[in-house]
Amino acid sequence: MKNKIYRLLSCIVVICMLIGMFSVSQFILRPNETDQCKANIKAFHELPENSLDVIFFGSSHGWRGIDPLQMYEDYGIGAYNYGGNWQKLSTEALFVHDAIRTQKPKVVAIETYRINKVIEDQNMDGEIYYTKAMSNFPYKQEYLKKAFGNELERYVAYYFPFSQLHSSWNTLNSENFHVWYKPEDFLKTMGYFNIPTGKKVQSVEITDPATQEQKKLSEGAVEILNELVATCKENDIELLFYSIPCEGDFNYDAAMEKYAAENDCTYIDLYDYNDEIGLNQDEDYMDAGHLNFYGVQKVSDFMGKYLKDNYELEDKRQVPGNIWEGKYGYVMGQNKEDWKAKQKSTEE
Repeated sequence: MKNKIYRLLSCIVVICMLIGMFSVSQFILRPNETDQCKANIKAFHELPENSLDVIFFGSSHGWRGIDPLQMYEDYGIGAYNYGGNWQKLSTEALFVHDAIRTQKPKVVAIETYRINKVIEDQNMDGEIYYTKAMSNFPYKQEYLKKAFGNELERYVAYYFPFSQLHSSWNTLNSENFHVWYKPEDFLKTMGYFNIPTGKKVQSVEITDPATQEQKKLSEGAVEILNELVATCKENDIELLFYSIPCEGDFNYDAAMEKYAAENDCTYIDLYDYNDEIGLNQDEDYMDAGHLNFYGVQKVSDFMGKYLKDNYELEDKRQVPGNIWEGKYGYVMGQNKEDWKAKQKSTEE
């Protein structure tokens, strides 16, 4: 009898060890460059339900380009930046659908840098992988279906990074053994990703999209845009598209203006307001595609004023105990300057 008990206990110990080893390998072999995006998703879902008036979506151009706390401080805008690296239109749409499961924003603002990029029939990459941080729901299932089709190996790679041992091993480094970003990091900034890479200041050359070749939106992009328009109308949400000036080609400025005019939504081409915003190509960029701290302040101030002037939004500064102060954001007045100094120091 004792031998049977010992064997049973031995089996349980071995199984527990195998599960532990599997879990550790899953963690180590994950695409670690997605940690910050997963942390922002988790942070978003820690917010009180129906607490946001404005939600920003987009790739790193928007995620690193819009500071909700700056808009709150200047205009009382109650916003969150629910962006993530590399986002194509498909992923932006997924984030919108995920957001409205718990929030009822008055305005949804979508950045347009990759507006014509649609995820279809491809292997698992970082942009798809970090959506694991979202709980499962029907729209996410559709998103994964469009990405992976019926390829079982793609789903296995998504849910079990261990299966990608051979490809992951070549890129394994010390960062795989640590968690560098936590949800509280993004609760403190209301989603804004203020941990930059590259130089503090880099001179860039911004070309007016009007002088570049303008292209039509693909059928896949229009399909997703139409669905977003319908979803926002159904939920009584104002839909706003915006572009942040950066170096390189942007070929869909005219297409977005036309689409917005025909579909009862708004498109703000910030290239047209560059002088009003005051962006300096020699001072306000950290690299060709991303603003630095000073550029973010300017763009956030402009967008905050635009939102205040064009939408009926409550001044959250007049709401005691709002989530942009205290537990979630910085405390107004008390440590605001320390908080801003920390922002600047990360650029140096």
